[in-house]
Amino acid sequence: MKKWLRWWGIGAFVSLTLIIFGLWFFFVDSLVKRTIEDSGSRLVGARVELGRADLSLFPAGLSLYRLQVTNPDKPMENAVEITRIACSIDLTSALLNKITINEMTLDGVRFDTPRKTSGKIKQKAATPTIKKKISKALELPSFKLPDVKEILEKEDLKSLKLIASVRNDIDREKIKWQKRLKELPDKDKLKDYERRIKGLKSIGKGGFGGILSGFGELVTIKKELEKDLKLIKTARHDLDNGIQLLQKRIKEAEAAPVDDVRRLKEKYALSPQGLANITKLLLGEKIGNWTQTALSWYDKLKPFLERSGVKQEGSDTEVVKPLRGKGVYVRFKERHPTPDFLIRKVRVTRIETRIGALSGKLQNITPDQDVLGLPLSFVFTGDSIKDVKSLKFDGTLNHIVPEKSRDSINFSIKGYQARNIILSDSKDLPLSLQKGLADINLKAGLSHESITARLVSGLTSTKFSVGKPDATNPIVTAISSAISDVSKFNLTADISGTIRDYDIKLKSNLDSVLQSAVKNLAGDQAARLEKGLTAAITKKAGGPLNEL
Repeated sequence: MKKWLRWWGIGAFVSLTLIIFGLWFFFVDSLVKRTIEDSGSRLVGARVELGRADLSLFPAGLSLYRLQVTNPDKPMENAVEITRIACSIDLTSALLNKITINEMTLDGVRFDTPRKTSGKIKQKAATPTIKKKISKALELPSFKLPDVKEILEKEDLKSLKLIASVRNDIDREKIKWQKRLKELPDKDKLKDYERRIKGLKSIGKGGFGGILSGFGELVTIKKELEKDLKLIKTARHDLDNGIQLLQKRIKEAEAAPVDDVRRLKEKYALSPQGLANITKLLLGEKIGNWTQTALSWYDKLKPFLERSGVKQEGSDTEVVKPLRGKGVYVRFKERHPTPDFLIRKVRVTRIETRIGALSGKLQNITPDQDVLGLPLSFVFTGDSIKDVKSLKFDGTLNHIVPEKSRDSINFSIKGYQARNIILSDSKDLPLSLQKGLADINLKAGLSHESITARLVSGLTSTKFSVGKPDATNPIVTAISSAISDVSKFNLTADISGTIRDYDIKLKSNLDSVLQSAVKNLAGDQAARLEKGLTAAITKKAGGPLNEL
């Protein structure tokens, strides 16, 4: 009778199982760590480092310790650093070659932490996808009285060009009339008429035949005279028109120096109207940088929200372009479809920020929202933050239909005790907010590629510091004094366009305050500049103008 159990087979099975578990115990954590670091570095474009990974089967879960994600724009800083990530994995989904994480917990999240070594990696240069809208040429207006000599050295005077143009017109008219005068009757022609008329008297003495012959000659002379008179009258009419036109051009040339003075004064003199949008000059670049940073990260995170796929005509399958590797991934129709990768819920116990610690949660993180049928949502709050009454940051990223994606983000902070915030590091007008009580609200919406956003900020009990501007300049002194007296500050920023080509409009109550502060001083400066320009331009244009 054959034995049902063969001990050598059982021994081999146990040995193989022990070997597999041994390999798992010694190598799987290192494999997970390396996979996360390599894949993350390729996606971010900078080094991603993990302290260690701990993968367990019973219960199924994964713990990651000290995850560091380098900021691609600042290789010596981490964009984010997380002390610990713990998640529970659905084994049933794993058997179907799908990753479903029911719950993930993040502890100790910090931003902009320093690195000991550079996180830069070698990669192909990528074309920037976000277009910066704040021009580098945007600078504060000059607060110093410009030098008239320097202005005239780099500016072309329209008056001199006009005078030269009129002079050329006069020379052309001279040449034209010298040629035309040759075509008109001259003194010799008039003497010839006189001789012929005198000759008619002798013809008249020859009887009736002579009279008839003289009459014919008289008719001929009359016709020639009328023709010549017509030429003279036409020439006289054309001459009058030409003179009137030249006189008009000369008057324009006489007025041109005054126009040059007005144009250059408006360009180089500081005026209250020149400070009509001082908010954009002072804060535009900083807000533009914040906007670009936010949109750049949104662009980097977009592959985690949707796959770039297209459906085949006449089929229920969808061909999806993978993020890396080669080949084609085909998704077949399922009775109860589930995403290939899904994190149902993320709890963030502590996020360290400059103003304090936040906590929050995220739900439905997957690149297959079209399969799940639910958008990604998040909410973060901070009700016990020092110097802040309340803070809330929430939103929904809906990419269920990728070509009709709709994202909304809301940010609200109330009772924020702002301190020592640099608003502008301009050498002409360094500006910082020493203190103030702020309420800030942001509402942003993205519909596919279009963006509309409005930031409204109101500050009370404000105290500004203008640093150490040029105290010898009375206009800078006036502006510094005006800003120092501002106790309330409001700012509105409107952003519109697309995430790759957007426009920012800023306005605040600083505009009207500064216009009033420099009104009289700017008028005095403009008057002195006008006097200097008038003397210099009159000297340069006076000679050529008199020659006309």
